[in-house]
Amino acid sequence: MSYSPTLSVITASLEVIGVIWVLNRRGRKRILRPAAAILLLLAAYQVVEVLVCQTNQSQLFSKLAFGVVTWLPPLGILLIARLYPDSSLKILLFARILFGVGLLAALWIIIGDRFVTDSVCDVVFARYTTPQPGYAIYNAYYWLGLMSMGVLSARGATKTAEPRNRRQLYLLMSGTLAFTVPSLVTVIFISNPKGVLASLMCHFALLLAVALVFLAREESKG
Repeated sequence: MSYSPTLSVITASLEVIGVIWVLNRRGRKRILRPAAAILLLLAAYQVVEVLVCQTNQSQLFSKLAFGVVTWLPPLGILLIARLYPDSSLKILLFARILFGVGLLAALWIIIGDRFVTDSVCDVVFARYTTPQPGYAIYNAYYWLGLMSMGVLSARGATKTAEPRNRRQLYLLMSGTLAFTVPSLVTVIFISNPKGVLASLMCHFALLLAVALVFLAREESKG
């Protein structure tokens, strides 16, 4: 069965609507802007995946897809740092380190020619061929960021005395778990799971997008 862009187009449209909605909320811009930036990255990935699967420049757009989502972990950690009850300087430093590593990774992915060597599109997702050890290094960076988002948001929610920040941190924790755990579980049930995780995660990340919209809703309550 050939690839259909419908799911990606619908997902991207919902995430763009989310960006517009979040940016038009009242509240702390230092919270709303990184939340909107994450939503925009998620939408951008969906658009790029359509280009991967619908054009004859699949390698170029495959590299761009990874380059786009490289920024999700540092933005997530930055958002957590701005919601954190104390010791946020350490988390801000961690976010800056991730931004630096992310910049190096994005340059490496876009400029190099060996990070993604092939892509195959199934019904609603893309399958990327990513030679080792380059992908293993990127994977370590990416999963360190995602696991840190889950752990730090949960820890912050239990420590903060400010009700709004607590609810927002719990939402961020829930959104992170809601797209990472189902992605890992789904891979188990795919007959040939090689190279599908990145695409699956970005589709399930619509659940993270929902959490970010509710986070912005909490922000607008004041």
